[in-house]
Amino acid sequence: PEFISKPTDTTVKQGETATIQCEIDALPLPKITLLRDGKPLTPKDGIEQTFDASTRRLTITAKNARVDQSGPITCKLENPIGSTETSFKLNVTAAPTISKGLTDQECLLGKELRLTIVLAASPQPTVKWFKDNVELKNVGTKVNDDTYELVIPN
Repeated sequence: PEFISKPTDTTVKQGETATIQCEIDALPLPKITLLRDGKPLTPKDGIEQTFDASTRRLTITAKNARVDQSGPITCKLENPIGSTETSFKLNVTAAPTISKGLTDQECLLGKELRLTIVLAASPQPTVKWFKDNVELKNVGTKVNDDTYELVIPN
């Protein structure tokens, strides 16, 4: 089996449908397997494949795409004659959403103040901090995964 045209890297927004197509040539028709991290994808992963033997077109679809579906996907073709594979990237982007916002805090004179938020986004966002609609500059921001911390010396 061989790929006449290979699947290409695709970027969609969260909630949209990602459609990736390629064309295959093989006789006998191949078994088609989609893999992530070496493990076969199943319908519960939310990524489906359909193959039209008359046009030899493989369509890979992620309906209502989710950020956790992002990453490399390998498409493997196998028949009694042999096998081949190719990979493509599915990138699902999402606007930032705050899962843990700011809380009111008091700070003792001479102690630093730490303000923390937790947010999810893809790709990772740039976070700016404001007080009274004025951007705070030259302040320390720490980032650890989805947690952003503003450190204000006092």
